[in-house]
Parts: sequence; structure tokens; C-alpha cells
Amino acid sequence: KQFEKAPYGWKDISTLDVLLQIAKKGHRRFEWRNEEITLELYAEKSINSRERDAVTIHKEKVHSKDEVIHFIKTVNDEIFAETMIPSSTADYKEAVNTFKLKLEPQLLALNRMKEDYEAFPFAIHLKKFHRSLRDLYSERNPEKIVEQVIAQKDQLKESRDTFKYVEEFIEYNFKPYEKLVYFITDNKNNLSALDETAQVVADQLMVYVKEDQEPWDKFPQMKKGYKELYDAIKQKVALLKTDVIKTYETIFSEIQLKKSELEITEANLTADADYILNKIHKEHEIAQLEIYQLKATDFRSENFKILIDFKAKADAEKSGKAYTTSIDISLAAEMPPTTIENAEQLDEYIDKLRERLMVKLAKNKKIYLS
Repeated sequence: KQFEKAPYGWKDISTLDVLLQIAKKGHRRFEWRNEEITLELYAEKSINSRERDAVTIHKEKVHSKDEVIHFIKTVNDEIFAETMIPSSTADYKEAVNTFKLKLEPQLLALNRMKEDYEAFPFAIHLKKFHRSLRDLYSERNPEKIVEQVIAQKDQLKESRDTFKYVEEFIEYNFKPYEKLVYFITDNKNNLSALDETAQVVADQLMVYVKEDQEPWDKFPQMKKGYKELYDAIKQKVALLKTDVIKTYETIFSEIQLKKSELEITEANLTADADYILNKIHKEHEIAQLEIYQLKATDFRSENFKILIDFKAKADAEKSGKAYTTSIDISLAAEMPPTTIENAEQLDEYIDKLRERLMVKLAKNKKIYLS
């Protein structure tokens, strides 16, 4: 308003331009609502008459050459161990702006990495370093940026060094490390089925993949432990699978013999051998293979019962008699465990069993013993 009057007669936009040129020469700086702003933002705010009153003009602080050199040396040599700011830079603001420009690609790369690897414990270092650089990059006041860099140089150097460890680990060892992680997840039940010695190794490996934030230190040791556990599971599954397949192949042979004995020619009455054996072949869980083994006797009995009932029903239809379905009776479940030491005790045991079976026979008309 002062420069609109004589002897100047400047329009407001002319005065704003003069101020901009003075700021470009480094003699003034601008704040908007007590926060330092760029020249671009100054132009945007001051051209708007409603925002103009919120813009204030301040003398630019003069910085010595030593201050600029100290800042550049701290950034290049003490924190990042690379040239972030050319050593020939003499202007204070230029040094800070160059530093911020160098942070942009690092922040973008860090952001991608922390998202890609956020599920892993070591991601905490990526997040920490990203947060530190983001705070510097977001600060608009050059002096505050320099103050933060100088005050936090030890923490920034530590974060940067650890980030380099993470970066190197990801480049050279992440794929085999990820294999360890998936191995623990996929073999939780199998690992619990191993012996006590293997359990100790499994527990160490589990803690490692779930909690170790610096996995590069113990990686060779953990890779060796993984190999031991992998081989142990593979061997146990192979031996168990061989036994289970042999058991079921025997059962299917017995089922076929029973069909021949009963002169049954109908197909698809009993379980399909190819289907069951193929399922066992594909099974990799120790516990599931053990279940197959435990249920083998019941599986045999169930299929025998199907054949016997089918034959009985066919015979009943031929003779015109009523057909009665048998009920399953397990001898092991029918009588409590006992020790027999002489003939008298055996006779007594058989008599009790006979009494129980007679009751069930009278009630159900037909029983199937297994």
C-alpha cells in the first residue's frame, strides 16, 4: 500500500515482484502463518488478496562458508558415505535443496521396500530409516533441516548402516531366507512330530523367522538347521508313507479276495483303491499318515461289512426272506482291558462276552464283529 503512493505508484503485483527478486538474491525470506514457505508458494499466496495478510517478510540469516562445509561433510562423510551434496556447493539454501532432491529417490525406494517386506521382522529398520528421512524431507525450514541433521547424525548413520545390511541381505539371501519362513509355516505339524533333538532346532528356527530383526547374523547357522529338519521330515514321511501304502495295498487285496469268496461281481461297492492310494501318495503330513495307519483296521472292517451286507441282501431277495442290516460291534470296545492267566479266567471272559453279544443279537437280529 505504501508503494502504491507517490512517488512510486507501483501496482501491488509490481511490489510483490520486487520482493520476489530481493528474496531470490537471498536478502529476504517469507513465512505464511508462521511457517516458512518456498518462493513458489509465496507467489501463490501473495497474489490472493485474502491470503496476502498472512504472509510475512523476514531478513534472511547469513550463513558462513564453514557452516555450509560442516553440513555437507556431515551428510556426505558421516551419515551417508556417498556424495549427496557436491563439495563445491557454497550457498546454504542450495546445499539444503540439493540434499532434499537426493532424498526423493531414496524415500521412494524405501517406501516400496517397507511395503514389500513389511511381514518380516527386519522391516522395522526400513520403517525407521524411512521415517527419519521423511521427517527431514517434509521440513520446509532449511535451518531446521540442518539442525536436525547435525543433532541426529549418529542415529541417522546407524539407521543408514543398518539399512545397507538389510539391502544386502535382501539382494543375496532373501530367497533362501523366505524358504525358511515358508518351511516353518507349512510344516508346523510335521515339526511337532519329530524327536526332542529336532524340536530344539525347530524352536530356534521358529524364533529366528518370527522375531529376529537382524537375520543376516545367524543366517548360516539357521540354514544348516533348516537342512537338518527338512531331511528329517522327508525321511520320516517317506518311511511312514511306505508302511501305510503297504498296509492299504494288503487291505485292498483282502477286499478283492472277499469279493471273490462271496461271488460279488458288482463294481464300485467298496472304496476305490486307486483313489485312496493316490491320496496317500500325495500326503505330506506326518500326522495324517499316522491317522491313515490307525484307521486301517476300521477301513478294512467297513469295506468287508459292505460286501457281507450286500451278499446277505441279495440272498434274502432270492429266498424271499426279510433282510436285516447288521450293526457294527467292536470286540475291543465291547469288553474292558483285562489280564487272563488261566483257562478258568478265559472261560469266564468268553462267557461274559457271549452274554453281551447275545443281548445285542436279540435286539438287532444281526451283528457284524470287527
